[in-house]
Amino acid sequence: QHTKIDITALPLRFQDDFQMLEPAVPIIAASTKILPLLPELVGMEQPADYLLLALNHDELRGGGGFITAIGTATINSLIDINFEMQDSYQVDNSSIAYPLPPQPMQDYMLAGIWVPRDGNWSADFPTSATAVQSLFELSTNQKTNGVVAFDQTVVQKYLDVMGPINVDPSQELWVNSENVLEYMYESWGQASESENWWSNRKDFVGILGKAMLQNLINTRDFKKLISLMKVSRDLVQTGHLMVYFNAPALQSLLVEMGLDSSVQYQSGDMLYWVDSNIGFNKVDAVILRKMIYEVDMTDLDHPKAHLTMEYEHPIPVEIPCVHEATYGKEIAYTNMFQRCYWDYWRVYTAPSTQLMKANVQFIPGDFLLSGNDWRIKLDLESDLPGTGMVGGLQVISTNSTSKIDLYFDLSPEILTYQSGIIGYQLTIHKQFGLKQIPINFVLKLPYEYQFISMPEETKLNSESVEIAFPLIRNSAIFEFTFTRN
Repeated sequence: QHTKIDITALPLRFQDDFQMLEPAVPIIAASTKILPLLPELVGMEQPADYLLLALNHDELRGGGGFITAIGTATINSLIDINFEMQDSYQVDNSSIAYPLPPQPMQDYMLAGIWVPRDGNWSADFPTSATAVQSLFELSTNQKTNGVVAFDQTVVQKYLDVMGPINVDPSQELWVNSENVLEYMYESWGQASESENWWSNRKDFVGILGKAMLQNLINTRDFKKLISLMKVSRDLVQTGHLMVYFNAPALQSLLVEMGLDSSVQYQSGDMLYWVDSNIGFNKVDAVILRKMIYEVDMTDLDHPKAHLTMEYEHPIPVEIPCVHEATYGKEIAYTNMFQRCYWDYWRVYTAPSTQLMKANVQFIPGDFLLSGNDWRIKLDLESDLPGTGMVGGLQVISTNSTSKIDLYFDLSPEILTYQSGIIGYQLTIHKQFGLKQIPINFVLKLPYEYQFISMPEETKLNSESVEIAFPLIRNSAIFEFTFTRN
């Protein structure tokens, strides 16, 4: 009922505050369900341990970015928080037997064990979260109550609200949203000539995290807290902040609020493209992508689709494509942008969608760790229940472009029929960690049919409709209805 309130009737000093509450309304509305769960959530009855995953979106994986650092936050009575972060490699435990990793990691990265830092392979976040939890417990014998995963975008957006943070009072080193990435890059490469560089190169994650947490605990600014709440919700909805709870009641609440970061097929047509950087580098920081999806409904009994993914590697240098884990002679974070892009790609579809043809590149064994040629052997068995999938490999050299073309037969069952009106719905998901992906969608109808309804942003052509937009949120749903003339 808050929408019925005339804000202009309020005193001027309250109008801004009231408007700032708008993003918190869904949470306030759900407060009757949250409050009974609060003691368990914030450690009022016993300490609550949460697994923290610092993701690097410069090296994409299915569940967001590569897990560069892992830590825990132990919450005791709401405000007593013990926060620890460490390099994800340091969690490995050589004394235990890890399970085998997903097959593509075995085939293309020659990985023989599945360690926590590689646990977020699944493109469904709750699945990734539980996998990392299990591997972390196996490594440390420590159970956790949930998972919070975040990437660099979260840090930048939080600093936008919180303002500058002093990460080193002895040096008066202040970090803000504009220089935080530069701080991360420089901190990673500092003391690269020292013997302990490998062990200490990610110390800045814990230092920055503790400084930000202390600033948050100390704040008494109501407007700032409301702004952080809004930013957090936006970050979840754009795939940069993900949360998972072990407690079914808490996780169900996330699902109810649309904040669970899960990917499941519901109905109609679906597309979910996922890249996994398997090249031991940070090339996703520079790779440019574009998706083109053309659906041909001219034969309603046999609809077809053509999906094109275009890639550009814009770094204007010529670098040999040698598949190896190395930091080069001069260790600097940005040097890892100047590498070829080894990508295990997956596209998830409606379960009834059938691949008919694929135009993808042959990859010679000289480009791969295994030394074996990749002869366009596509993976067609989905690792997400209830979906179809096509998966494969590509290598993109610097200063070049690449294109993957997939041709599908769509099932007529994705259409709905009611009183002579036909409905088509398309759901497109964006990969976690990607800031955006430009999409161009074209839908073509039979000559004797006309559209009844379509999204506002649709451009109507003589024989088809077209939508061009950057997908920023986790997903977008487009609905069309049409009928015979």
